[in-house]
Amino acid sequence: MLIQNFAVVISKYYASRCITLIESILKYDVKIYVLCFDKKTLQIINKSINSKKVTAIHFNKVLNFDRSLKVAIKDRKLIDKIVTSRPIFLKLLFKKFKLRDIFLLDSDIFFFSNPVKINKYIKGAAVAFCKHNFSRNNNKLSKKYGKYNGGFIYVKSNINGFDFLNKWSLLCKKWCQFDSINGKFSDQKYLEDLSTSVKNVKILNKPEINLAPWNLEGKIIKFNEENITVNKKKLIFFHFHGLRQISKRFFILGIENYGFTITNKIKKILFYEYVKSLSEKNITREYFWTKNNLFSKLLKVNLLFKKITKNDYLILMK
Repeated sequence: MLIQNFAVVISKYYASRCITLIESILKYDVKIYVLCFDKKTLQIINKSINSKKVTAIHFNKVLNFDRSLKVAIKDRKLIDKIVTSRPIFLKLLFKKFKLRDIFLLDSDIFFFSNPVKINKYIKGAAVAFCKHNFSRNNNKLSKKYGKYNGGFIYVKSNINGFDFLNKWSLLCKKWCQFDSINGKFSDQKYLEDLSTSVKNVKILNKPEINLAPWNLEGKIIKFNEENITVNKKKLIFFHFHGLRQISKRFFILGIENYGFTITNKIKKILFYEYVKSLSEKNITREYFWTKNNLFSKLLKVNLLFKKITKNDYLILMK
């Protein structure tokens, strides 16, 4: 039996998404390692998921594994600390659990079919990740955010895989900010140079892998019995980047961010199951109305109005 290993790094604000991700693949032959940035997050994962397939690890383990990380992230925002720690977390997992390989995932991914199908595309690779393939303004957005997406990265336990992690972790510790500055963006834009400086890197360009709001336009999405297909290929996973939970039943989808309008049919096929699962989880969320000052609220009211007029929302009915 071939076990697929997955890793996710989260704070308490992304716990509900992480649990939804885990639930989508738990029925398959998998092991999932979750790096939790605080004690509360660790408790949420352990309480919500009762399975030997899931191992929750406190962030202190990573800090003890790489002492230089604590200094590197000292003055960084939480999101920057999270992304900085990702390659180091993988290094820890390889050493501690003697893994053959691992997939690093963003917490806002959801699997619609068996992830084992990905193996045929990464065969022979030491490292693999996906092209963004922005549906609109590809050159402009690629220049800002990078040609490749960091939400799904495969690394194999060999000399080239470790070379990738060593180089990536050094770059992230030196600079990692969730903003586009001086040709850099978070931990993601580093993938462009690493794709050529590291040997045996494979770039994935398959519509059924890492389908997302930024590359959804123009795709032929169909639902046939229990399967969702994209361009006649069975969808493996969707990346729900940009989705915001406004209240228990009201969600902003994030499609309009990339310049096009979603149909109600695609909403039902792709988004309904995911947001329903998020809505059912009564745990800490990243609330939309966190900032209480009037100016901030007015901006958010304007944003909501724009999203509603563009059909970029979903309301779950009781």
